[in-house]
Amino acid sequence: ALLHFPFMLRAAIERRYYYSKSSCLMACREVMWRYLPMRQSSNRSFCSKVVDFGALTATVALFLGLFNPS
Repeated sequence: ALLHFPFMLRAAIERRYYYSKSSCLMACREVMWRYLPMRQSSNRSFCSKVVDFGALTATVALFLGLFNPS
């Protein structure tokens, strides 16, 4: 997701970056699909601030991609 993120923001201006936008959005969705069950489980060994920050970054990228017209 982070690899395609700078190019995702350019997709509104240049059509050639549409692949990066769709790849970034799909990767962010996958991060969230895996983060939510992990966070809701009773086993807290995988929960840390780094994991939470990664999920926050994916969520912000997802919102930016969805609200960015292209």
